[in-house]
Amino acid sequence: MNGLTVLIVGVVLIILAIVVFKILIEILSMVKTLILNTIVGLIALFALNFIGFNIPIKIWSIAVTAIFGLVGVGVLLVLSFFNVI
Repeated sequence: MNGLTVLIVGVVLIILAIVVFKILIEILSMVKTLILNTIVGLIALFALNFIGFNIPIKIWSIAVTAIFGLVGVGVLLVLSFFNVI
C-alpha cells in the first residue's frame, strides 16, 4: 500500500467511527428516555392505587405501564373509570 491509500483508509475509518459513535449516543439517549418514562409510569400507577383509584395491579397492567409509561397509565385510568378493567 502506498501512502495515499493508507491516508484514504484512515480518513474513512475515522469518519465511520464518528458516525457509529453518534448513532450509539442517540440510541443510549432513547433508551434512557424509555427507562425514565417506565419508572415514572410505574410510580404513577402505584401512586394512583395508593390514593384510591382502583386500577388492578396485574402483569398486563404493569406491562402496559412499562411499555407505554404515563400514556399507559392514562389509558388504564380511563379503562378503570369506565369499568372495563
